[in-house]
Amino acid sequence: MDLALAELRLAARLNPTNGLYPVMQADILLEQGRWEEARELLDYGIALEPNFLTARLLRAKLRLEAGQKGLARRELAEVFRRHQALPFTALHTDYGRVIAYFDRPRFDVLSAAVAPIR
Repeated sequence: MDLALAELRLAARLNPTNGLYPVMQADILLEQGRWEEARELLDYGIALEPNFLTARLLRAKLRLEAGQKGLARRELAEVFRRHQALPFTALHTDYGRVIAYFDRPRFDVLSAAVAPIR
């Protein structure tokens, strides 16, 4: 994993306007429990690509694991809103498809985890 992180850091330095690399780093860091580093990278990736739905789902997961259910719930609502609003033209390139990809199973698992208990 350290080699993967090093390669992703290099890729991010070579292409600093690409939101994929910080988010891919954050995904690895989340699995390692390095939440603060992951949060910073997710925030940066989302700043570069506000419609990066996977990044927003990862940020919702991070917030849920940090005990911030309200923030996680709001992030999921934003994911769904953006998913519904994305124009079909967002899917015309491979990069656009990655940014606009809506991971419904992950969304459903996270939504169930933040749902109010009845």
